[in-house]
Amino acid sequence: MKKIYPLSLLLLIALLAACNPGGATDPTDPPAVPEQPDEATDTPTTAEDAGSEDPSENITPTICPQATPEWLRVWPVTSPTSELTQVIYIDINNGESVTVTSPAGEVEARQESGTLEDPNFRYNFVAEVDLVPDSENQITVMTQIKQIERDGCPYGGYPLTTNNDINFEPLIILQESE
Repeated sequence: MKKIYPLSLLLLIALLAACNPGGATDPTDPPAVPEQPDEATDTPTTAEDAGSEDPSENITPTICPQATPEWLRVWPVTSPTSELTQVIYIDINNGESVTVTSPAGEVEARQESGTLEDPNFRYNFVAEVDLVPDSENQITVMTQIKQIERDGCPYGGYPLTTNNDINFEPLIILQESE
């Protein structure tokens, strides 16, 4: 048991020496200060001082925060129907344009704001689509989100497409002739 203590003491000293490779310092010594470059040999601080042709090489890039995705909501359609057209109500945040496609063709939605029976059912685009008679008509709504720039960061500028309404039901209209 007596031999373990001297060995432990040696290991402790070796460990402390490894943690302080410069050796022990006098507690009264001032703390070490990193060397400052000599003013005569100071490193260049601008692109022009460095001899760079392009000053933008030394610009720190802006870190852009992640944007919140925009929504594309389509209100439920009436199906089945005996009508040969149906009005589609669309709510899109920051949409530039909206196109609604059915088997009978494609139509550009017009900007028009309003609410349906429920005041929470707001819309800002409306499209009246033709329906193929005696058929199942799959409706597709496509929009382009406006591209904006805020604090040097680009946002938007992407398409959104859906084949479902706000209840995740397919936008399928069964047209049945009378």
